[in-house]
Amino acid sequence: MPCPSARVQALPASAVVHYSPCVPRLLIAVLAVLVWALETRSEPGLPPFADRVCLAQPTTAIEIADSETRLRALAAALRDALVERGCGVSMPSAVDAAGDDVARRIGALYDPQTGRLDEGRFQAFQRERYRELSRQLGCTSVLESRVVSVWARWDHGEAHWDGVMRLVGADGGIGGRIKALSVYLTMHDMAGRQVYFSTGGIQLLASRQRFFEVEPMRRPPQVLLADPIELRDAARFGLRALPTVGPDRERLHQQIEEQLEAEAILRRRGPLDSRGRPKGRP
Repeated sequence: MPCPSARVQALPASAVVHYSPCVPRLLIAVLAVLVWALETRSEPGLPPFADRVCLAQPTTAIEIADSETRLRALAAALRDALVERGCGVSMPSAVDAAGDDVARRIGALYDPQTGRLDEGRFQAFQRERYRELSRQLGCTSVLESRVVSVWARWDHGEAHWDGVMRLVGADGGIGGRIKALSVYLTMHDMAGRQVYFSTGGIQLLASRQRFFEVEPMRRPPQVLLADPIELRDAARFGLRALPTVGPDRERLHQQIEEQLEAEAILRRRGPLDSRGRPKGRP
C-alpha cells in the first residue's frame, strides 16, 4: 500500500519537512527534529563547571631558583588566561586557607607508623575540601597545575612541543629530542570528577651549542620560569580549549592565535625582553 504524503508539524516553519511516498515516517521525524535543533540552538558559552575556578597553587619537582615567586607568577598567568575566557577566579592564597581549615579538622593524612598516605583520610579530606571551597568561595571547579619535564622533538634548530616553538641553540644540528618544561593543567568539578585536562609548553631545559654535541647543555635554575611572556603563552595554550563566554569568543581566540604566531616569528630572530620585543632594540 503506498505511503501517503505528509509533513511534520508543531515545529518552527523552517523545520517543516515534506517527504515523498514510502519514506519512513520515523526517519523524517528525526530529520525534522535535527533541523529544528540546529536552527534554535543557543550560543555556546562557559560550561557550568568553569563559572568560578578555584586556582590551586602550582607545584613542581624541578629545581628552580626562587621557586615560590616564579610559581606565583605562573598562577597569575593562569588567572589572566581564565579571566580572558570569562571565568571568575579565586587565587591560591584563598584556596590554600580553606584547605588548611579542612586539614586541621581531618588530621594527619599520613600513617605515623608507615609514613604512607592514608587513602581513607585523603579521600575524606578531598570531599570536605571541595565542599568548603564551594561554601566559602563559591567555586564550581578546582584547577591544579604542575610544571613537569617532558621530551620535545626538534628539527633544524627548532623544538616544537605542547603548542610552542623554541630555538634549540646556535647550531641545532639536524634533529632529535631535548628536555623541556611544560605545565600540566587538571580541572575537577566540586564532586571530584575530572572535567578538563590540557598542557602548555613553557621553555627548553637545555640547549645545543655545537653540531656534534653529545649531551645538550642544561640551563641553570636561575633562568627557569623567569620569562613572563613564556608563562603567559603556556597558560593561554593550556586553557584555550575552554570555551569563551559570549559572542566574541571566536574573535578573542583569533586574536590570541595571531599574537602567539607573531611572537613565535619574533623569537626566531632572537630573545625577547619583558615587553615581548627583541632585546637590544629600542
